[in-house]
Amino acid sequence: MGLIPVLCLGCRPVFSVYPDELSQFRIMSIGLEDRVDFDCPVATAVIWSGDGVFHAQAVSLEWELDGEPLGAGWDQSVCGGETLSLVATSPNGDVREGFVSVGEGAFPLFPTREAVVVEETTIDARRDLVGSPVYAGVQLGESSRTYINSFDEVKRVRWMSPVDSGEVLELEVNIADILGETLTLEDGEVTERVSLGVAITSHFAIAVDGVGGNNWGWIDSSFGIADSDLLRHEGRLIDVSGVDSIDMSSELLAFTITISGGEVEYSNFETVSDLAESTVACGRDLQPFRMEWLNSGRCTTAELDGQRVVVELW
Repeated sequence: MGLIPVLCLGCRPVFSVYPDELSQFRIMSIGLEDRVDFDCPVATAVIWSGDGVFHAQAVSLEWELDGEPLGAGWDQSVCGGETLSLVATSPNGDVREGFVSVGEGAFPLFPTREAVVVEETTIDARRDLVGSPVYAGVQLGESSRTYINSFDEVKRVRWMSPVDSGEVLELEVNIADILGETLTLEDGEVTERVSLGVAITSHFAIAVDGVGGNNWGWIDSSFGIADSDLLRHEGRLIDVSGVDSIDMSSELLAFTITISGGEVEYSNFETVSDLAESTVACGRDLQPFRMEWLNSGRCTTAELDGQRVVVELW
């Protein structure tokens, strides 16, 4: 997925990759993605609904290439050009506008994780910690030290977080300690730490290289769930606690999505060998479902609720 840093026009509410709290409707990132079913890269985006991690109603996307209309909606083909622009309109009429330089596609983010015990939250104290590699999750009382792939000297990850999703404490340009806790600060000092308990949290990471390119991805962290009960899908984690007969080595997993009251549940897990199990219509024909579409605006809750999806495990 090739993503290019976003700048926004002054006449609209400003979008930036730097504010780390996800609250109001916003463009989180836009860019280009290489696709085997298109001759040219396609325009794509991640949109925050402003009402939580899901989109109850569809977002309107209008694209331009070098100032000329390109098309509406998802997956507009971009063959050449210099500047790709997006106007995103929420269901209640809020508008965000941004543009990127057209560039080549790249690989999506992929995390590796270690378990660390963070007693002091300062950078100096955390830098000396020695972590233990984990497949996916950490135990309660531990933090998930997360390394983002594919970095050179100029790249840096910026993190964005939904409310009540734990804390991201940056350590290096591509390393962060993710805590399953809520921190209270006074005058820059941590005065209280409250555990979220057993949980899977999600944070959005955008990797900026400083020279016109970036990647992005949702990165999950698991606290208090055994690794044997977790499956990996890109940066996401799928909890299969209590489910029998899951082939951990399988490449494709089918399951049913249920969304109610802003909460998502997965059920009826089955490892499969093809995409025939999929019933969702908001994804891409003949391609596995990507869990980030739950949050990006591509799929609404009505389009996903009760549907069967097939995802890649890796």
